[in-house]
Amino acid sequence: MAPKRKANKAPATEDNPPPPHLQPGSQVEMSSNDKGFRGSWYTGTVIRRAAQSSRNNPSAANNYLVEYHELLNKSATKPLRETLNSGDLRPLAPRESSRKFKFGEWVDAYNKDGWWEGYITEELDNGNFHVYFKGSKEQLEFREDQLRLHREWVNSSWVPPLEEGDEQVKEKVPAEEAAEANLQEHDDKAARKDGNLGCGSSQAPSKSK
Repeated sequence: MAPKRKANKAPATEDNPPPPHLQPGSQVEMSSNDKGFRGSWYTGTVIRRAAQSSRNNPSAANNYLVEYHELLNKSATKPLRETLNSGDLRPLAPRESSRKFKFGEWVDAYNKDGWWEGYITEELDNGNFHVYFKGSKEQLEFREDQLRLHREWVNSSWVPPLEEGDEQVKEKVPAEEAAEANLQEHDDKAARKDGNLGCGSSQAPSKSK
């Protein structure tokens, strides 16, 4: 189970600005100490520094308003927004495009719209893996492309780092996926239109008798 994270004590100021991954519009992964969510990371976007009252609560200077990519609010009509401390935010974790996982390896498995920490207990004959999660005390089956090596964000670096020569998967954010979907839809419509025009020009109009 992932340990609870401590809030940052050094507030971000004009002389000590927030790191790049905490700038508005940055894509991040967000952790929670809430029961049932420890050991998980969800992707989202930094909206802005949260309103603060550092005189009464110095740690509030490190709070950020973030919007989840996958989780919705209580009415299930809009993406969920929360105010989180910078200690619970990190850049999108790297993931190799091709990796051979093995028994006993600590991994993050994509489940329930987030990445959950567990370890591999078995490699199955179909090429999938059983992963055990200590928090929920359950074992689930995952494909290789649903796993990534578990890494921690420590002192602005990933531990363990990507090995030299490893090709990293570029994770797509919802805005990029929507743009690609719109582009594909536009291309499909254009192709259908061109096809209809082609059919019309290749056939001579019939004459009425």
